Amino acid sequence: DDWTVITVQCPGVKIQDIRVEYCDGPRQGKIQIDRKEALGVQPLQWEHPIHFDSPHEFVPSETRCEDGLLLVKFRSFQPQLQVFQMGQGSQPCRMALDDGGEPSEKRKAMSQAEEGRSSASS
Repeated sequence: DDWTVITVQCPGVKIQDIRVEYCDGPRQGKIQIDRKEALGVQPLQWEHPIHFDSPHEFVPSETRCEDGLLLVKFRSFQPQLQVFQMGQGSQPCRMALDDGGEPSEKRKAMSQAEEGRSSASS
C-alpha cells in the first residue's frame, strides 16, 4: 500500500479535539483542531485543507495524536470497475420508497405504466 501521512505539531491537543472530513469523490477535505483551554495552554482553532490528485481513503484506525504530534493517515488505492447487468432474469423491478415510506408519485406512475404494458402483452 502507498500511504500519505499528514503530520501536525499540536501541543495540548487531545484526540477528541480533532475532526477529519474527507470525501474521495472530489478528493478533498479538511483537518480541524479545536483545542480547549487547559492549564498553561491557550484555546486554539485551526483548519488545514486536504487535496489529493489521486484516489485516497482516510484510515482512522491508523491516525494517532500523541505527545503533541498528530499523524493523519491516508491510503491510496486503485478504483475498481463495477459492472452491473440490469434486466437479467424475469423478476420485475419493485417500487422503491421515498423518505416518507410511501412510493413517490413518479414511481407510482412508472409502476402503473409497467403493469399496463404487462397486461397488454398477456
